[in-house]
Amino acid sequence: DAVTIASTATFTVQVPSAPVKPQVLIDAPPSFDLCSSFEAKAALVVPSSRPVTWSWRALNDAPLNGPLVALGGATFFSASGTQEFTTLDKEYQIGVTATDFMGTRSQETLLYTVKKGRPSPAVQFIPTAPFSTYRNQDIEITGAAVFSSCPVDTSDLSFNWTNAAGSPASVPPQHLNTIFPKLLIPAGSLEAGKTFVLTLTIRMGADDTMTTSSNYVLHTLFRPLTALINGGASSVIASSQSPFTLSGSASRDPDADPPPPPPNGGGGAGGSGVTATLCFFFS
Repeated sequence: DAVTIASTATFTVQVPSAPVKPQVLIDAPPSFDLCSSFEAKAALVVPSSRPVTWSWRALNDAPLNGPLVALGGATFFSASGTQEFTTLDKEYQIGVTATDFMGTRSQETLLYTVKKGRPSPAVQFIPTAPFSTYRNQDIEITGAAVFSSCPVDTSDLSFNWTNAAGSPASVPPQHLNTIFPKLLIPAGSLEAGKTFVLTLTIRMGADDTMTTSSNYVLHTLFRPLTALINGGASSVIASSQSPFTLSGSASRDPDADPPPPPPNGGGGAGGSGVTATLCFFFS
């Protein structure tokens, strides 16, 4: 009879000596009114598929601190009326930290938000944030004013798009020069591998107290590199009388801007990035 012998091996993986701390973004309105709901979403600046543990707290309000400390996820939601926020016209300070799967804890990111005693709109985005795309694609973001059950005149609204304070990267200002709720960013305008945070501010008439803002997180992803070999044909018949050459100069990074034209109108390599040429001699 065959005999099966089991064996066990144990490996120890040490924590890096200089771990990289995760960085946290919070997507939440800076203000909301007494009739609306409230939602705050935490996310990593660099998204990760690894598990993340989130910790929330209220720095200046005990009634709000209880629900936040008990929260285990990345999203805090308070239903219409926001009973967790007990004081009107108060600026609430909310702190969020993230701990990654290696046990490395981020610095605390702070959110400041005000529960207004007067009605004001909330902001809703299409597509929802955070949104990921590629630099070769047109980007269209629409922000809509969403009103609570409080009675309010919605006839005079204005919209203003800006780069958020502290955004890791900035959208060129000419693409934010619009007074409409729809924002269009042409393909090729943004650098790949970056995180952009935009702020949409909605104002009702000329009353600054009837203003609300919300942030939108946008990620641009890297596309795969394109590897091409120039050799004259897909197959080469080698000869002992002459060398043949393979060149990778046509390989390119699709996210890199094309190289500038050479001086004096001369020809240049069509690829971007690393150029590799192999030359073979037979004897």
